[in-house]
Amino acid sequence: MSKAREIKNKISSISNTKKITNAMELVAISKIKRTREKMEALQPYKRSIIKMVGHMALDDSGHGHPAFHYNENKNVGYIVIGTDRGLCGGLNVNLFRHLYSHIQKQEISDNSSIVSATFGRKALAFMKKQGVTIIGHSPAKENPKMEDVIAEIRQLTKLYMDKQIGKLFLVFNSFVNTLLQQPTVIQLLPIVKETLDSKYKWSYKCEPSFEDIQFPLIQRYLESVLYQSLLEAVACEQAARMVAMKSATENADQMLNDMKQLFNRQRQDSITQEISEIIGGANAIN
Repeated sequence: MSKAREIKNKISSISNTKKITNAMELVAISKIKRTREKMEALQPYKRSIIKMVGHMALDDSGHGHPAFHYNENKNVGYIVIGTDRGLCGGLNVNLFRHLYSHIQKQEISDNSSIVSATFGRKALAFMKKQGVTIIGHSPAKENPKMEDVIAEIRQLTKLYMDKQIGKLFLVFNSFVNTLLQQPTVIQLLPIVKETLDSKYKWSYKCEPSFEDIQFPLIQRYLESVLYQSLLEAVACEQAARMVAMKSATENADQMLNDMKQLFNRQRQDSITQEISEIIGGANAIN
């Protein structure tokens, strides 16, 4: 009976695990819904500011912002958005594999280096493993706010404006749907004009001056792109966790069925053995 008792304990353990994975799946579904609502609410602001920056990029009035021009510095900056926790399948692994491939394609010489700001412990651990200089780190919050991105983006933007880095990239998981999360690397600085939603040249008349408006607007543009990426990363994490927990729940169901069959078989063997012993004892007495 010790064997049957051991199987019964395993069935109890698997049942408890199934309850946890099922609850985590339901929680992830609700969090995806809330995050997608925030993403949709941000879209009008993001589209508007991208159009304004696009008009500025095509402006031929003689004004120019350093964010639109390359510099000769070979140092590269990365903003990497990962997760704080696991249990989300291969989400982080796929992202870091894509990032590693991108890093290998950069022209990093002996006199140049990579600096990085990270969101999430997983991203921090990966970049440290690559020997990258970490200049900023923030936790990957489930409910990020715009204030969470300002310090990181301004620090790296200042490095670019001071010509201490030549390029700045943003690395995150792009939310396609609940079943598909796409590892993405986009170039934040210098701003690629072709990615801006603008086809016409607009000449703005600004007060007090064009420069006083242009610099804060570029900063707001970079902050909105980073904030949108943070929201997408949160949605991707919850979607990946939902899929992983659903798969774990289904696996637990299959294991429970197998263990119950094994328990019944063990119990039948035990009963058969007891009957055989009783019959054998009765025959011996006769």
